[in-house]
Amino acid sequence: MPDDRLDEQEETWGSLYGLITKVLDGLGTADPMGAGDYLVVDDNYGFRCNTVEVHSLTMLRPAVIRALQVQLADADDWEIVVAVDNPRYGGSVAADGPDHPSRRDHRRPPAKLLSDGVPGSRLRGQPGGQGLRLI
Repeated sequence: MPDDRLDEQEETWGSLYGLITKVLDGLGTADPMGAGDYLVVDDNYGFRCNTVEVHSLTMLRPAVIRALQVQLADADDWEIVVAVDNPRYGGSVAADGPDHPSRRDHRRPPAKLLSDGVPGSRLRGQPGGQGLRLI
């Protein structure tokens, strides 16, 4: 990658990192060890994306996802990767944990939680979307 494109990538990545952090600070608690609601990953690997690890499924509410999408308005060809990671259960949901399907509100299944009312959201492998990838 030429130096000017690298500089642009670093500048945009840093700007989005700050915007994402500011938005999520008002919506939940950050914690790199998983005790909070989320983590904005502070490693820049040179791609045109920023990553948020979600430790609490409440951070997948449509209002939170929309707030993240808005941050991409001036960032062409960028995306925010939202990855569900629950370190309290070894990175996955434990069979008896509070987030287990048997304890969910079955009136609103998880698939609806991810996409209901969120124009442009998409799951990995689906076309479209406004730069937001939920994995």
